Amino acid sequence: MKPFGRDSHRLLGSHVPNVSHLAPRIAALYAAGGKVYEVGGVVRDRLLGIVSKDADLLVTGVPAADLRKILEGFGKVHLVGQSFGILKFQPHGHAGEPIDIALPRLERSTGQGHRDFEVSFDHTLPVETDLGRRDFTVNAVAREMKTGELVDPHGGRKDLEARRLRMVFDRAFEEDPLRILRGIQFAARLKLVVEPATREAMKKAAPLVTTVSTERIVTELKKLLLAEKPSIGFYLMREVGVLKLILPEVDALTGV
Repeated sequence: MKPFGRDSHRLLGSHVPNVSHLAPRIAALYAAGGKVYEVGGVVRDRLLGIVSKDADLLVTGVPAADLRKILEGFGKVHLVGQSFGILKFQPHGHAGEPIDIALPRLERSTGQGHRDFEVSFDHTLPVETDLGRRDFTVNAVAREMKTGELVDPHGGRKDLEARRLRMVFDRAFEEDPLRILRGIQFAARLKLVVEPATREAMKKAAPLVTTVSTERIVTELKKLLLAEKPSIGFYLMREVGVLKLILPEVDALTGV
């Protein structure tokens, strides 16, 4: 992992080609009046100097029907996630995983639990609105692909520089308790320290982890095991009170 320095802005690409030199599918979206952003993990990892496998894009300014029509000219569009404003795009000649292309979204909690959400999407929303619904500031960052501009309304870059994990909003874990486990594996894998208010919010919402499906919990635990020191995550799980809920056998081994 490369450290931050005075030239860390170059990790985002200080020189980004004009739209005429972008990949044809991206250029077509700009020609339709849209803007295209890399969002979330890929931007975070680039700031850290990590090669990312993520390829998540967000498009503003192009209605969903037009977005689909444009993309179909360059590859196959999977409708999985369409009701949430997300398209799976498999470009012609691309053998890897499909690329997630999303419209800006708003989420409203309708109860307690990982699935208790009302999601709406709107191509007219600014990217900052979409970033405001995300879990941690280090993930609430975007890079506009035409200019290379970093969009960072919640101070994610400063938190990365400080090696700090901080929630975007106070009820982040109450609205989606899976974020507790996401935060724990981020802290372990990326060597981040959970800041005090975020840690307390995790503790408060810990009992809600029982509302999360086993499959989603296993996914986050697998990511945790990729950390150089997974033990960091297990100590965090014990501290915030989720270890006894999801791995009681491991919690019982404390001190043995």
